[in-house]
Amino acid sequence: TRLNKNYVVDVQKDVSRDHAFRIFLVTEEEIHESMKQEYLQQLSQMARTHLRDVMYVPWSKASGLEPVYIINKIAPREYTADQNFGIAKDIMGRRGEAERERMDSDWAEMHDRFNVPRVLMDSMSERQKKYLMSMLETQSKAFRGDDSQVHLFVAHLMHGLGNRLRALGSAMSFAKKTNRVLIVVWPTDSHLNAKMDDLFALDDIETNEFIVIHDLPWTWKELKTEAVHRDTAWTPFRFYNYMEVEGEGALKDEEIEPDQKSIYFKSAFIVKGSSMITNWNSDSTNIQNLK
Repeated sequence: TRLNKNYVVDVQKDVSRDHAFRIFLVTEEEIHESMKQEYLQQLSQMARTHLRDVMYVPWSKASGLEPVYIINKIAPREYTADQNFGIAKDIMGRRGEAERERMDSDWAEMHDRFNVPRVLMDSMSERQKKYLMSMLETQSKAFRGDDSQVHLFVAHLMHGLGNRLRALGSAMSFAKKTNRVLIVVWPTDSHLNAKMDDLFALDDIETNEFIVIHDLPWTWKELKTEAVHRDTAWTPFRFYNYMEVEGEGALKDEEIEPDQKSIYFKSAFIVKGSSMITNWNSDSTNIQNLK
């Protein structure tokens, strides 16, 4: 997460009994003592907001605990601002790698075998990850154990409720017709300040047709230019973005081909594709079946 132009923050759940979470802070310059407390308060609040969605232990047990702060400093003089940001994220990643591996060892198979990107798993509860693994296993069995035939459809829904529902309905159709496991990214923002499970009955996770996460911390530019370098699980993905205002090759109504790739789809609009795969009737039925 980029807090501002100078600070990069990585929030991770900590398994220790003493702390609810750990924050890695990388800065291009020294943090003055007069400002440190204010920044740490901002980070703490941001971390608590993030963890409220992703923690799988009751939040009340962790809300009173304080975070651990690990601060690294990098020299900005030799690099541009954008290069500094990239270097900071690299340092942050190396510093936290041992901790990530220890915490995520149980789900390494899902990452390595089915190419589920780590950033998606980091936003899921343990229960969601178990259900996702079961869906992936079911797909693999349908393809007689050929894991290379198992693909994801990540639908990053944008704007207001109506926009999101029409994009979701067509994404559900596409995922069903092309045998892809659907993961829905439903951010809360100025367009819609409500989580999907505030609006729909999603508590019984194992009966849902998709997994819902509330955060994807990477920008469109980062996904297009850095994703594969930061996590090889993104290698078998094709990226589509109908939100043209974001630039970087975003193109509304770009036709999505059902080839042998996983798909990342960011949109407030329906999927553009064959009418045999997504159409008004099937899309509407999907939306009507939401409870």
